[in-house]
Amino acid sequence: MEDTASTTSLDMAATQLFGWPEIFKRSVQWVSIKIKKARASTDEVENDPEIKVMRELEKYHAESPQDRPRRFVHILDWFHHEGPSGIHNCLVTELLGPSISAILTSCNEMDDFLAPDTILRASRQVLEGIEFAHQAGFVHGGSFDYRHDLWKAGCVIFTLFYQAWPFFHGGFHPNNFYIRTLVEKLGPLPPAWDSQWDEMIAGDKKLQDEIGLLQYEPEERVSVQEALSFIDWVDYREETEEADADEAGNSGE
Repeated sequence: MEDTASTTSLDMAATQLFGWPEIFKRSVQWVSIKIKKARASTDEVENDPEIKVMRELEKYHAESPQDRPRRFVHILDWFHHEGPSGIHNCLVTELLGPSISAILTSCNEMDDFLAPDTILRASRQVLEGIEFAHQAGFVHGGSFDYRHDLWKAGCVIFTLFYQAWPFFHGGFHPNNFYIRTLVEKLGPLPPAWDSQWDEMIAGDKKLQDEIGLLQYEPEERVSVQEALSFIDWVDYREETEEADADEAGNSGE
């Protein structure tokens, strides 16, 4: 990221940057530390826009019913660090797993694919995270309105499903390239084939989700709630954990 300074070694940085050792002493968990470039930092660390938004999300989450899992990163601390290039805002958050991009890159390199359950779970978590941010009064797209987030969610879900970016910026998809060359040389596909596309779309809830989100006109995009209704997925892991807990409780009586 452009506003993030890179470090070569977390252990080395922990011994050199004032404040980090104390953070590690107070924490009993792995953490992630984001160091912003000086030009993207603020005089008062509390005025950092990212920190302000994350604190507001924390407040909204604390005041909301605790019946759903958290869908945004947990900020644990923040501080200033003065380095050779200026003063840097530093954010300490919980340590998350690899990014979607890294996971898909690894799958493609190993000629592997994501399990359907993983695709559905990740898609639902993306939409629930956007829904939560919108309810709290924030838009992930910055200066754009909430409908821009719907477009980006559609792109992410498409990428999870096909393991390729929908618009292939900087590359190409072999199947799309093949169909495009046919159209260029032979003309448009036969109109009689259109009904087959419609049948495929009507029978595929996943496509309904993607197409509903990826509409040119923002007002024509489906809502987050409607997109979530297309994803029929139950977290059986939670049910299993609850059953195991009940069984353990009964055996202890």
